[in-house]
Amino acid sequence: MLLVRDILRHDAVPVIELAADEPIESAVALMGFAGLPALVLIDGRRRAVALLTERDIVDYFATPGFETGCRAARVARSAPNDELPQCSSRDRLSTVVRRMNEENLRAVLVVDGDAGLGLLTQDAVAAAIAKAGTEEPL
Repeated sequence: MLLVRDILRHDAVPVIELAADEPIESAVALMGFAGLPALVLIDGRRRAVALLTERDIVDYFATPGFETGCRAARVARSAPNDELPQCSSRDRLSTVVRRMNEENLRAVLVVDGDAGLGLLTQDAVAAAIAKAGTEEPL
């Protein structure tokens, strides 16, 4: 039985935070510079309020009439007031992957208490399975 922490050890994406009220262009620049598939958006109290993924950005800019200079939180699919996609490092990987598939999530924040440990992405799960060379069901 694989746990989220088993993937986190080798294939997690680091948690990089950006203020939720920053312009979307700042988020795009940071993600591009750091080669990240997602950012954790935080409020003024440094609490995670949303995940902003590459898909969120592409979907936003593909929408007719999109606005430049809008807040990053406006673009995030998991916008403030929604449930932040997260899991524990002790959760079964199969449970988290099932949720990611059902809710069409590219990434979830892995937490331990209030601390973000990393981002579990679809790519990280696939890479870990490929490295293991196993057909063990998730």
